[in-house]
Amino acid sequence: MEKRTIRILFVVPPEAARIWFRIPTEKREELTAGGGRLLLLKRWNDAGLRYWIEDLHIAPNSDEQRREILDATGGWPIFMKDFVARCLKREMDWKNAIEEIREAQQKLSDDYRQIFGIIQMDCADQVWTTLCEWCPIEFSDLIEVIKEEDSIKDLSPEDLRQVIDYFDCLSLLESGTGEQICPETVAATMTSGG
Repeated sequence: MEKRTIRILFVVPPEAARIWFRIPTEKREELTAGGGRLLLLKRWNDAGLRYWIEDLHIAPNSDEQRREILDATGGWPIFMKDFVARCLKREMDWKNAIEEIREAQQKLSDDYRQIFGIIQMDCADQVWTTLCEWCPIEFSDLIEVIKEEDSIKDLSPEDLRQVIDYFDCLSLLESGTGEQICPETVAATMTSGG
């Protein structure tokens, strides 16, 4: 009999990420060391967008146009789907679709904090607000800033690390900023006005 590897994939909502990041780091590492892996869904990137545009023929497919689309949508699936729907269903020019999406993003709403998963974890909402105000900031400096915030001043560095890891898991942080922690631009704009 031939041996085969079977992989089981569990898809879980952001609420499960909250529980996962409440587990101490050492225990999480132990759980994934036994063969399990945590696969994180990411926002759309240039490569994915390039193939999507090529398949659907909804916009010019140059580096500049794709960058403009990603800047407007942040690569967030909700806005990418909105962009495609506007282009396909309404036969709208891609630039007009981007402009309408940007206009819609100007209307701040607490619903966006829910959509992005910001309010799903204890203290995450307050940490997010602080992070948006002080961006970019190093983790050690963020600890000091948090100590001055009345609503979260008792948050331990380990709890703060869990919140930051949670944000990273949900693609709420910009990548490639080294030691600096910075919220993703579209999410920050839509949830804090800047």
